[in-house]
Amino acid sequence: AEQRAVENSSKEASREGSVMGSDGPPEVSGRETQSRRLGGRRNQGLAAKMPRIMDGKSDCVWESSLGPVDLGEAYALLMKVLVTGSVLRFLMAPLEGLPGSVEFFLRLVDCTTFFMCFGEFVIRAALERRGLLRKPYFATAWSLIDLAAFVPAVFLARSFGVSSNAPRWLVDALGSIMIVGRALKLERFYHGFRIFRRLADENSDVFFATGLLALFLWLVCSVLMYLCERENPNEETRKYYTSVPASMWLTMLNLTGECPLCDYTLGGRWIIGLMGVVAVGFFTIPFGLMSNGFESYLEDHEDNDDDDDEEEQDEVGPLAAAAPTDPTKLLCLRLLQGSSANTPSPAAVFFERVAVTASVLSVGQTLHRSVR
Repeated sequence: AEQRAVENSSKEASREGSVMGSDGPPEVSGRETQSRRLGGRRNQGLAAKMPRIMDGKSDCVWESSLGPVDLGEAYALLMKVLVTGSVLRFLMAPLEGLPGSVEFFLRLVDCTTFFMCFGEFVIRAALERRGLLRKPYFATAWSLIDLAAFVPAVFLARSFGVSSNAPRWLVDALGSIMIVGRALKLERFYHGFRIFRRLADENSDVFFATGLLALFLWLVCSVLMYLCERENPNEETRKYYTSVPASMWLTMLNLTGECPLCDYTLGGRWIIGLMGVVAVGFFTIPFGLMSNGFESYLEDHEDNDDDDDEEEQDEVGPLAAAAPTDPTKLLCLRLLQGSSANTPSPAAVFFERVAVTASVLSVGQTLHRSVR
């Protein structure tokens, strides 16, 4: 039907051309029109898949000579390796005496990361201009993160002569912004902050109430510690309580369970004790809610994965899915199981007894050295 429509359109175009005469547009054959349409559809289909590929989505497969390759997973793995190498180069930059080959490799990884980040930004900007993105790219924080991943590298490049004359604090600030931007790009693949945002949205009312309670306790305890410790005879302790805002720093540490100072007055000791017994539990409620929510989220996903694994085991059999088939691996497994195996061998029992005896002797030797 498509071919007939193309032939009809070509016939109509030829008729219009014959009516218009020599001054009309040139005639286009049906095959040429069809090839243009197919080529445009292929380019548009590839452009529509580019955002999902750059987001690490596994729905675009390339049939290579070595087998099918998931382009989304391949791109995600490449960006993870490049960003990790770039972070390592930033952390190892202050070190001296690095081998030349290691330094050259880290520089190569850093340059490759720069061009990959720059290319991704250009592609996303072009896709938004063509209207192929579901969400406006420049209206989100991702555009700023992608810019931070490569723009500071331009100012830090010695070939531009900027980093050689710039102050040290500016160079460190630009380098930190670049590394943070590149690290945040991995959020497209790991989705860690999205999980915390989802948990915050689900428990927003509880977080708001407990957050106000924690703020109230913080202010009250800071005022009480200032009143008790502003005239402390110990200068090392008194300098942290010269005012209420100054005392808030150390009071916050006390409310999280830390107590870096010990030379307090009698009133300060009573307040520190009450904070440790009562206030710490209320102050850390928001942190506990976040950790419990994250743990429950992981448990739900593990339960889903276990259900999928059980379905696969039901198809192939539980023993066939779990037990190794290699004789060498089976022998090692029986040896490590020791006397808990179904049919323990003398070698496995002997290995278990030797391991337990060596562990007991090692602990005894450590205790003997500690006593001496």
